[in-house]
Amino acid sequence: MKTLVAYIICGMSSLFMALWIGNDLLEYGYSTYGHVLFLSLFSFLTGAFSMLATDKYWWLTEEVSDE
Repeated sequence: MKTLVAYIICGMSSLFMALWIGNDLLEYGYSTYGHVLFLSLFSFLTGAFSMLATDKYWWLTEEVSDE
């Protein structure tokens, strides 16, 4: 359950940063809504998958150190 909460927090923080940057890009006319949507989805998935990879790495290193 802790890892699920960590995935959500990591993904949401990266999503927040992407939306904040995307809002500035839209405001100054440097991008369109499609670009911001792609950036938001990509950042959320990147944050979630990086957290998943970190969790898998720690799980594997604990398994190796137990042997």
